[in-house]
Amino acid sequence: MIPKVNIHIQDLLDSGDITPVDGGAIDMSKPLADDSGNTIDNNSYKVEGGAVDQSKDVKLNNGVSVSQEAMDPWSNGQITGSASATTPEIDTPVNLPKDKLLHTFAMIESSGKNTGPNKNGYEGIYQFRYRKGDLGSKLAKKLGVTPDYIRKHPELQNKMMEIALEDYKKGLRRHKIPTTPLNLYMVHNQGLGGTLAIHRVLSGKGGLSHNIRRNILNQFGAKEKAVLKNASDKTLVKRYVNKFRNRITKFSS
Repeated sequence: MIPKVNIHIQDLLDSGDITPVDGGAIDMSKPLADDSGNTIDNNSYKVEGGAVDQSKDVKLNNGVSVSQEAMDPWSNGQITGSASATTPEIDTPVNLPKDKLLHTFAMIESSGKNTGPNKNGYEGIYQFRYRKGDLGSKLAKKLGVTPDYIRKHPELQNKMMEIALEDYKKGLRRHKIPTTPLNLYMVHNQGLGGTLAIHRVLSGKGGLSHNIRRNILNQFGAKEKAVLKNASDKTLVKRYVNKFRNRITKFSS
């Protein structure tokens, strides 16, 4: 029997664990293939052929490289499963009015202040970043304005966040995950790929990539980060989920 390796290409793209090479992009209308000729079905993203070689990065011949870091957390190259739509650890109120949802996100991100860039370049009420290719730049372009204009007119950041939330909802629905305030916030904070990974960990269906684990750890202060550094993926994820569930509850009440 030929083993199959499920590689959820879109999840890995969303999390940043795989990136286009030389400006390339995945053409989802065509079958993918790795350098060994193993084809990847566009619907299930299954590699037909042997297991992924853990000693090498996976190179796809359509211009995408799957980093070794993306492969490491799964034994024998297995990157499997979609996120569960009913992960009990992530239950939160199903809906909040738009204005209250925006207020909640603003308070979590910046205490509602139009802050300047932090050391990683994130700024403003909702902590967008405006480097080339970043979501902030894309949203500014949609509004037909420059980042400098947004800095001087912070009221536009609410509109940016509204547009972003609609995109977050589409991504969650595509993976059959409820668009609860916590799930939406996790997409804002960890990206769709990171959110899917969190659900998989809590469902016992996978682990965290190096990048996602690092990004989650960075949400904690130095002392707590030191304690969690060697914690299991599930312990780390539960602490992360609890932290932001509590903050959402606090600021939405």
